Amino acid sequence: MNTLKPVKDLEPFDSEVAEQQQKRLILKKIIAKESTNFNFKLGIAIIMLIALILSSVLRGSGKEPSVIGVTKCSGGDIAILVLLIVLGMCMSFTGAVLVQKNNALKKKVGYVFTDGDLDMNAKTCIKIAIVALLGGFFNAGFGISSTFILNPYLI
Repeated sequence: MNTLKPVKDLEPFDSEVAEQQQKRLILKKIIAKESTNFNFKLGIAIIMLIALILSSVLRGSGKEPSVIGVTKCSGGDIAILVLLIVLGMCMSFTGAVLVQKNNALKKKVGYVFTDGDLDMNAKTCIKIAIVALLGGFFNAGFGISSTFILNPYLI
């Protein structure tokens, strides 16, 4: 008596196992990329730091004049400030989109988010924007660094 099942009956099982292995491999690559992706994140921070220094030099300070002759509150001064704000918003948006795509891929392969993981959905983006805005108000009004407000929220 032959008790072996035909190969056709085993194909769904094999494809399920292969799919699970593929998902684990994708998840392993995502986690490895996140743990070694320091250069990209550092690059973004350096770009923003350079933009801040450049805008400060171009706009001048209370003690030092602008290197391009821009006076405070003039059209050129406001244009430089607006460009800096737009750059910051673009970088923040890009970072949020990258995290959202990464999280969507994690969810697709079955990753279970823990309490310490940042699930960058629309609700989280809005909360972070509100806390950052409040941090900006505290910075402008009381001289308190906005990182004192934002970092504890993110932790």
